[in-house]
Amino acid sequence: MLKQTLFAKLESEFDISMTNGAMRLAVDYSLSKRFINFKYHCHKHYLALGADARQTPPENVKMEEWIKLCEHFESDRFKRQSAANKRNKSMQTFAHTTGGKSCNQRMYEMETTDEASNEADAKNNDNESDEAEVEPKEIRVYADTHKRKNGTWVNEEPQKTM
Repeated sequence: MLKQTLFAKLESEFDISMTNGAMRLAVDYSLSKRFINFKYHCHKHYLALGADARQTPPENVKMEEWIKLCEHFESDRFKRQSAANKRNKSMQTFAHTTGGKSCNQRMYEMETTDEASNEADAKNNDNESDEAEVEPKEIRVYADTHKRKNGTWVNEEPQKTM
């Protein structure tokens, strides 16, 4: 119900149609990410306040909505899921530096950058043949997503796999 209200508001404010499947998916995905982020920050606020959490909602959150969120954070289902997520996170040995960008998006960007670079090289080296071996893009993406901006590995585990 709330989602339909948001979609209707978007259609009235912007020149978009939520009947377009691709548009609807993109907006739904974006709104989902925003809500997950909102809930995460509310949970951090809840944990920081401890016993006084119910009386002090975060900025821009109505008291009635805050009480519902507190009840959600206190539910057995949420606690079980949270404990499972913490356990799974503690078992991860590979850190990465991708942020919110998918590996597929990184590969696409790498391909388009490589194509532009190859075209520029071809114009500059009309008669020369460059037979240099190119590392597979999957390996380049893996290295790119497990190294810091200065080129050092985020930890030893991913370096061992290379």
